[in-house]
Amino acid sequence: MIKLFYFKHNKYNCAEYIRKTLIQFYELTFLIRGQMEYIVNGNEVVLHSGDIIYLKPGCYRERRAFSESDYVSFNFYTDAPPELPLHMSKIISNEIKLLLSASGEIYANMTDLNDFGCLDLLLQCIIMQIKQSMTVKKLSPLTIKIKDYIQAHVEEKITLESVSKAVFFSPVYCSSLFKKEMGKGIIEYVIDEKIRKAKNYIIEGVRLKDIAELVGFPDYNYFCRIFKKRVNYTPAQYRKATTPPPM
Repeated sequence: MIKLFYFKHNKYNCAEYIRKTLIQFYELTFLIRGQMEYIVNGNEVVLHSGDIIYLKPGCYRERRAFSESDYVSFNFYTDAPPELPLHMSKIISNEIKLLLSASGEIYANMTDLNDFGCLDLLLQCIIMQIKQSMTVKKLSPLTIKIKDYIQAHVEEKITLESVSKAVFFSPVYCSSLFKKEMGKGIIEYVIDEKIRKAKNYIIEGVRLKDIAELVGFPDYNYFCRIFKKRVNYTPAQYRKATTPPPM
């Protein structure tokens, strides 16, 4: 049984900073569009459009402030917790989007904001849809191996040829399979991962001009152009946007 006690649909407003807290409830947050960054038990979890994060009681949760994110959050208690992973990538299906939209409409028209009865049932339906989406989205061993290689060498120069050599398959086959399963090419994924690593360095306070070299971009200006294209912020703007407000 699910007992919802908090619901929020944030439509492109600032994703407010949440300080590090030991939570005693379950949270499901769906990022429809934009980007959000959590720190869970000391580990960074970056959400992109279509991702879901699932938090359980007893974990330490922190969320960095970030603007222009369209997300839906449910906080709830349950005596039968769903068996879901912490981070579910590109898992929000059209069916889930429809259920999230219905949840927002119901909440907007509720007269008693403490009575979440209808939303409890909808959340159960959403969880069922998540499980169904997860059974459909399964990656092949080769794609997993390619992702692992990229993660291990993200700070180096990575080419399609170096990837294919590492996994012992032809560049054409690696490229075709990866794009089919991941929805993007290998090099596009490499750039995304380099940008993710660069964001970590920015948040950690590393000097901006040093970051390009640290993530394998030989030219700082080129790095800035790629960063702006992917994140819609320059590195300096991103540092400012993700700096928590003073306590």
